[in-house]
Amino acid sequence: MPRYDDLDPTRSTPQAAAVVPADVDALTRSLETLRRDLLFARILGLVAVCVSLLLAGLVYQLSSRMQSTEREVRAIAPAIAQAADQKLSQLAPQLDARLGRFEETSRRIEQRISAAETGIVDRIRSEMPKVLDSYTQTKIDQMRREADQLQKKLTTR
Repeated sequence: MPRYDDLDPTRSTPQAAAVVPADVDALTRSLETLRRDLLFARILGLVAVCVSLLLAGLVYQLSSRMQSTEREVRAIAPAIAQAADQKLSQLAPQLDARLGRFEETSRRIEQRISAAETGIVDRIRSEMPKVLDSYTQTKIDQMRREADQLQKKLTTR
């Protein structure tokens, strides 16, 4: 089988191809194919190892990030509780002062209500007999007038 350089037009004399038995030529081709396949398998193996190492590195990085995130999340609850306690301790005096003012106001209102009740009861005790006497006297006068009118009617008949 001629080689590509055997028919080179720049060469003055073409060289004859070496005579190689057909079995050797087929064996040589299969060896070259085997070498190419082996090289391809090595490259694929190297790529697989590199991808595996890359993925292992990513998994390690993500796990460390996840652990730090878990630590931060666990630290949030005590921080919130501490902030709430601090805010409550800051607001407690204000709330106590407001509660004290509310209690003082309600005590004064209760005193005013009690004084008003006492005043009303005293007024009822002092004025009720007068009102009742006046009402009774009015009714007595009314009944006398009606009795006088009835008497006049009976005598005129």
